[in-house]
Amino acid sequence: MHENPFESGPTAPDNTEENKLYQLYLKRGGNINKEDWKSALTRVKKTTTLDQTLITNAKNLARIAGIDLDETKDTIDSRIILYGILRRDVRPEGVERHHDEMGDEHIFAEALRMLGDIVSLKKLIKAYEENPSMSFKYPEEEVHQEEEKKAA
Repeated sequence: MHENPFESGPTAPDNTEENKLYQLYLKRGGNINKEDWKSALTRVKKTTTLDQTLITNAKNLARIAGIDLDETKDTIDSRIILYGILRRDVRPEGVERHHDEMGDEHIFAEALRMLGDIVSLKKLIKAYEENPSMSFKYPEEEVHQEEEKKAA
């Protein structure tokens, strides 16, 4: 059986809303693959409780960065929930690189990026700016910062 080369031509670009949101996440410096990104965001909607250690970790990260969380006695801020989901994720078998390698600060930054909370992301980056071992800089962010400096 011969394969027809015309049937295996280039595919049309994925212009779905989901893909647009994922591409925006990547432009913000996101590092998580699309499958894990989609899975984590789906689980945020279904998650109402978290391990207290994860909640405390996220609250401490937010406090250090000066990020105000939206919490009540009965609800958990979605940024904390997403942080907890990403932190708990287990690397699938056979996967070489996974976000379970990231430190808590980077996981929290990914959660902020995924939720589009750029104001809080910038606060987090600024809070850890002085620690040389904590780099949140990604090539596209550096390019935008250089452009902003030139424009100012």
